[in-house]
Amino acid sequence: MAEENILLIDNTVELASLLKADGYQIIRAKNGIEGLIKASQSRLDLVILNQACLRLLPPELAPLIAQLSYMPVLVLGHRHESSEILEMGADSFICSPPHPRELKAKINSILRRKRKPPPEKPDGGNSKNTGRNMPNLKTPLGLTPTENRIDACLKLNQGHLIEYQSLINTVWGKHTVSLDTLHYYMRRLKSKLSGSKIIQQRGVGYWLG
Repeated sequence: MAEENILLIDNTVELASLLKADGYQIIRAKNGIEGLIKASQSRLDLVILNQACLRLLPPELAPLIAQLSYMPVLVLGHRHESSEILEMGADSFICSPPHPRELKAKINSILRRKRKPPPEKPDGGNSKNTGRNMPNLKTPLGLTPTENRIDACLKLNQGHLIEYQSLINTVWGKHTVSLDTLHYYMRRLKSKLSGSKIIQQRGVGYWLG
């Protein structure tokens, strides 16, 4: 019986049922924002993102994949977009809808690689990790992890107002954070992303124009 925890970002029940039948512990999210929240609150071994069901185009997937870059990510989607999605940092790709046997093989392959210990240096220490456990390698323009989460949340909701508390819940999860802290990080993010049009609706929230 498998014991790994898989975050499934998908708005259907078929995939969840299929994975549960194989014994995986499934944590479900219906969209990217909910996925980011649950990823910050859970111990995960793998993220499966169903692009076709969420109707996300590769440019829209980029901030979500970047934010989840510290854990293995398997994307289900359209065959002609596989190269582009892998170049964004996804660990593996499979066409949607997947054949159950192929999906299981992909998952097992990813999890086997994840279980392997890192190679040792000649001096006996662990080699420097240059893979997906180094999220700062994907952080643009020197953003901190918190600023990167805010940036991802704004991009995933571009053109839509995000209320203050919703933004705080997405970025900090269960931690209690004041509005002053949110505004402080937003000012820092604006100064670093001078080309981005981050707009504040006073007393309500922020949105990316």
